[in-house]
Amino acid sequence: MFKLKKNLIQTGKIIYELGLIDSHSGNMSVCKGNQMMVSASGSMLGYLNLEDIIEFNMNSKIPEAASSETCVHRQIYRKTDANAIIHTHSFYSLLLSFYYDKIIPEDSEGLFFNPEVPILDCGNITVGSACVEDNSSELLIKSPVVIIRGHGVFSAGKDLDCALKHLSALENSCKLIYFKSNFSKNWRKT
Repeated sequence: MFKLKKNLIQTGKIIYELGLIDSHSGNMSVCKGNQMMVSASGSMLGYLNLEDIIEFNMNSKIPEAASSETCVHRQIYRKTDANAIIHTHSFYSLLLSFYYDKIIPEDSEGLFFNPEVPILDCGNITVGSACVEDNSSELLIKSPVVIIRGHGVFSAGKDLDCALKHLSALENSCKLIYFKSNFSKNWRKT
């Protein structure tokens, strides 16, 4: 389990360095059997230490120190075959969630990793909500990533590296869609 904690710490640094989170946003978890490890509530994912990772049995009560989204993570583990989950507030994915009902990447890598990304609308109350808990797990059965409109992205995979790849590919696809849309409006052929 120590190796999984170190992997969480390393992944937190990567997602912070990639700009997929701000200083105190997002959360991550891994699951092995019935044991779950999740980032602590309010922790800085880019600067995690071992004390910032809360370990508990998934069948027990969620510890108070755990992320407020732990209920969502647990439900995703119960309904999918994922072993790792990353939740970020990735800027371009979040921005496009206000204007699209789903994201279909226009780049080949994006299409390969995330052919169609659902956007879940749970209204204004999303953090740890029953809507996100119940519906994101269902959507993650069909897609490795889901965007919660106005809130952020959940990515689930067999390990943290897999979840990170899908998350990163989605953000790159969303950047491309955004800039392509704005670029084409201002582009003049000469």
